[in-house]
Amino acid sequence: MAAGDYGFGYVLCAKALQLTKGKSDGTFGPDDDLTRAEMAAFLVRLWRDVLGRECPSAPAHSFGDVSGSFAEDDISCIAALEVTKGVSPGVYGPDMPVRTAQITLFVARLLNKVDAGICDFDARELESAATCLTALRIAPDTAEAKSGVTASRAQMAVYLIGAWHHASGRGQLPAPPRRLPYGVGDIKDMSPVLKVELSQRKPIAGEDVDINVTATDETGVPLFGAELQLTIDNDVYDTVTVDRRGRARFSYRGPLGPANEGGYDSLQVILSATDAASRPLGVFWQSPDSRQILLEVSPDRPHSSTAKNLIATVKDGREALAGKRVVLVVDGRSVGQATTDDTGTARFVRTQALEGPFDLATVHLQEDSRVKSNEVLFSWPISLIGSASDNHWSLTWSDEFDGDSLDTSKWRASNNCPPVYLACETDRLANVEVVDGRLHLRSLRERYIGTNNWKGAGDQFGPLTVYTPGVHQVKDFTGARIDTRTTQSFTYGRFEMLAKLPQGHGTFFGYWLRPLKSPYGSGVSGGEMDIAEGVNIGVGGVDGQHPGPGWLVHSVVHMGYPFKNPHVLTNLPVNPAAAFHHYAAEWDTASIRYYIDGKRVFSLPRAQWFSHPKDADEPLSNPYAPFDVPFIIAIHNQVGNWALQTWPNHEVPDTTVFPTDFVVDYVRVFECRPPPGDGDLGPGQGCEAH
Repeated sequence: MAAGDYGFGYVLCAKALQLTKGKSDGTFGPDDDLTRAEMAAFLVRLWRDVLGRECPSAPAHSFGDVSGSFAEDDISCIAALEVTKGVSPGVYGPDMPVRTAQITLFVARLLNKVDAGICDFDARELESAATCLTALRIAPDTAEAKSGVTASRAQMAVYLIGAWHHASGRGQLPAPPRRLPYGVGDIKDMSPVLKVELSQRKPIAGEDVDINVTATDETGVPLFGAELQLTIDNDVYDTVTVDRRGRARFSYRGPLGPANEGGYDSLQVILSATDAASRPLGVFWQSPDSRQILLEVSPDRPHSSTAKNLIATVKDGREALAGKRVVLVVDGRSVGQATTDDTGTARFVRTQALEGPFDLATVHLQEDSRVKSNEVLFSWPISLIGSASDNHWSLTWSDEFDGDSLDTSKWRASNNCPPVYLACETDRLANVEVVDGRLHLRSLRERYIGTNNWKGAGDQFGPLTVYTPGVHQVKDFTGARIDTRTTQSFTYGRFEMLAKLPQGHGTFFGYWLRPLKSPYGSGVSGGEMDIAEGVNIGVGGVDGQHPGPGWLVHSVVHMGYPFKNPHVLTNLPVNPAAAFHHYAAEWDTASIRYYIDGKRVFSLPRAQWFSHPKDADEPLSNPYAPFDVPFIIAIHNQVGNWALQTWPNHEVPDTTVFPTDFVVDYVRVFECRPPPGDGDLGPGQGCEAH
């Protein structure tokens, strides 16, 4: 039976207990046939070196074929213990292969010497031994225990570790399944399982964080004695050994950086001398300053023209701080200052919007801008915000992100390393987090190894694409993408998102619609509606495709092959990474229309729609194609690709850009339901916002 049928936890346990030293070439040889000399050596190491028992003083054995064998003394010991009688009078057969049934007999006889009568032998000794070891969960089942199949070295390790657990009173290991999907080869080729938990994800800088690790093989057997390394931002920080329960613990204080200067450390646990590693985990360090600011707004009614009263309370622990100068920042701009009173309270009044219908406010200490309040979002009147309109839009699907994790009944988070981008998309909490009523899609600078599930050819993005083929991808960044592919699709409607965008060189975000399964071809030939996307926002006023000043958000429709991409660049008055903006699309059988903060910025009438599948000789005559099939919603925060176009060698510099957050307050979908008598309109028509 192959070592892969058991897993390598038993082998590592045997090595840690010094039941085996391996072979002279540094391997264990788990699939190699076990010889009778090796079996004797294993048994004596368990008896003498691990359990601390003595070999009996007895006359020399009568075996005439063991002289010169490396295991001669061991064979003498098990003969004196009456564990073996030899294969025939005067013959032990040290080089003969061992059958599984022989392991069963030898181990059962040895256990009887440790715990008299534990295996009650009768005239049918093998049957008794097999029944005993199965009951003790040392053998997987009675049929195997009686098998005449040649045993492997890994199989011997399984039986020895089971015997050790029983003899040492440590309880029983789970019996291994008969088959596991391991490869053949030495133990380094088998699959360990490393589970890592953090004592806290967002500690105060300077506090200790414990990293608790459970290390087993896939059967649940502890990797006792295995060496684990903790890496922080890809540098080895510490090394520990797995205990008998398969557990290990690291502890460290941070932040350590410098991969992310934003107070983020990327942690990973690696099994030494193998490629096995846990998924990276993130620690977000918080300021140790005990001074805190709580910001509240009143009245908190959406889209009200009533003046907003902003109340900031400054404390040091529980003590109110009076006489502190604080600064109000709205949408990234300083708009006022005030001094706290005896209760630590400062008040501001806002009577009108700064720019656009949504204001995002924070307050910080003038003397130390690192001490900041929470963010408060409030809104002013707007002519059209979905259900607030009188255009007969009806809300049919939404996510307000009010929970404490991503709602998987609505969204699927991607685990993919697309070769045309610089980041692997993951569903980890570090990359996809719902907190305080908002979704955070986060890109991070950290080394990550993942799987390429990319379905495209990688040639549609032009000469700047760095297309790395292969199933396994090694990236220096992680990002995030969620979509509704497995949960919900839509044909026509109004699609809204209220969000704050990521900024910085290398950032590439998108809020878009793509076909669930288009009959018009794959990729952009099947149609794509990019409601809002952007690259390099805030980097010298330069957009990844079109140079120019301001805060440029790109809105585009892709279709056909070679594809057409009618688009518009909207120059926002305030930084969309410092402020929330409302992004919407309306799609019906008449046109596709995009809106930012209620203002239409783009319109593509049906007469300009175009469908030309890649393998078709001519464009299709269907005037509604490719936008007459179900589409899904996708949102992503990626790194790289054509986002690097304006920089030398297209590299991402090591700056304070990362981590970057794409923060979404809500996503809503509306269906057009005009009242009867509005005329003969096509599907989805009758609710167009003007």
